[in-house]
Amino acid sequence: MRPMARLMYRSLLQSAWDLNPPCRIPNDLDTIRAMADCPHPKQWEAHGSAVLAMFDVSEDGAFITNARQLQELAKTYAKTASYRRRGKKGQQAKEQRKHLKTINGGLAELKNSTVSAGKDASNQPNPVPTQPNINTKKLSSTSGEVNARLLSKYSEEEQCAVAEVWPYYLDKCERDPKRYELSPQRITKAVMRFRECRKKTGTYQGAVATMKEAIDNLAANDWNMGRDPKAGGKKWVDFVDHLFGSYTEMEKRLNDRPQAKSSAAPKTVTGADADRDIMGQLNRDYAKGATN
Repeated sequence: MRPMARLMYRSLLQSAWDLNPPCRIPNDLDTIRAMADCPHPKQWEAHGSAVLAMFDVSEDGAFITNARQLQELAKTYAKTASYRRRGKKGQQAKEQRKHLKTINGGLAELKNSTVSAGKDASNQPNPVPTQPNINTKKLSSTSGEVNARLLSKYSEEEQCAVAEVWPYYLDKCERDPKRYELSPQRITKAVMRFRECRKKTGTYQGAVATMKEAIDNLAANDWNMGRDPKAGGKKWVDFVDHLFGSYTEMEKRLNDRPQAKSSAAPKTVTGADADRDIMGQLNRDYAKGATN
């Protein structure tokens, strides 16, 4: 192939990559010469046949293609598909590591809480244990379908606390148990808050009552429950984010007590009361003028 023919052949291949679909050149002489950067029709008459000999015409005669270029195109498609699969696997692995990190972080926090509670308990006299009045064999029968298998690694008292607090929360905050499940993270947070409340109150009943009080205050908040017109019907009652995510968050709910509405009857002002007020004001004005 002569230099001019080689130049036009190379230009035609390069231009074919930018087509849609790529590497399929329209079988039109004017288009082919333009894509080949042919400087003059006489040059095409001299070298065009050598250039076209490197291409195959499609069955319908609409395109011309180069066999080597189609092979390179197939390799490019295969490499792109491989990159896409590897990227998808990498993303899945990243999400799995993130999920495991969240679970391990919660377990580490729970372990630290257990160690701290054990050190504090060793410096104090052993209190008389108070057993909860809940049948742990029926954890799955309570409202909200508490998963007994997820709770099996905790003590019997902690299992009972979660089994009592979780259905209470679902009922008070109007959550659908089929769409809002008791996840491992929520179990971890509930057990941690129970241990902290147990340490402060000294009894199982006191700890559970404290957690229920926080739930009651959250349910009584018109803004969080979406009853406030400004809330637009949206609720902010997540078990972790707005309630038991930390002891500070739970304290916030304990201190957020609903305002009690006054039931006292309005004071009735009689005519005699009004006369006394007027006379009192006149006397004060007179005394002030006499002083001046």
